[in-house]
Amino acid sequence: MWQGFAFFIMTLFINTTAHAGTLEPLLQNYEAEYSISWMGVPVASSVHKLAAMPDGRFVFEAKAEPFLTLLPYEYYESSLFKPSGNEIIPLEYIYDHQEGRKKKQGKLSFNWSRLEVRDLLPEHSWQAALPHNTQDKYTNTLLLRRDLLAGSPHFSYSVVDGHEIKTYAYEIIGTETLETDLGRLETTKLQLISGNRTTVLWMAKDLNYLLVKLVQYKNGSKILSGEIRSYSP
Repeated sequence: MWQGFAFFIMTLFINTTAHAGTLEPLLQNYEAEYSISWMGVPVASSVHKLAAMPDGRFVFEAKAEPFLTLLPYEYYESSLFKPSGNEIIPLEYIYDHQEGRKKKQGKLSFNWSRLEVRDLLPEHSWQAALPHNTQDKYTNTLLLRRDLLAGSPHFSYSVVDGHEIKTYAYEIIGTETLETDLGRLETTKLQLISGNRTTVLWMAKDLNYLLVKLVQYKNGSKILSGEIRSYSP
């Protein structure tokens, strides 16, 4: 999954109870840096940015570069979207991932007037019908956080994942106190199972349920992890 990381610092965020269940506290500009480990080895530093545009749209960018050029792990993601009331409308999602010998690329365009999603890269030509409220792999995490703020017991979203439209159904599996570079955080722990991959996410309660830790398993073996290192608005 992932792709999915976004992180923060406690004292700089709006009180969650004043905005419970809304998108407002989630759409704050920030830049964050994380440590990434792949197959148990520290491989990269990742920088993520969320920024509002003058026309009311938002851009999220995430980029990981390897510590050494010989390490086969890097990724770039970009999501262009706009909020509409308490909903998110994805417009474009770009991804370029390298994990070992495996490489994935795509440029997904969401056409809501035609209810159609396309991959605009000529070498990856693809299109499909677009169900209402379908998200990209980043915007679905905003809806997850919105629903955690609202106290909803259900976390299921239609997501364009590569050239498939999947259902991401998150399940709360517990709570945990984490020691992080931002201090001690009380988190809600969730699990997402997609095919042979299981992703475990730790979402900080006092930070509007932003993600502070992620671990991903494939066929039961740990392949990827990430943790917050710094945040600046």
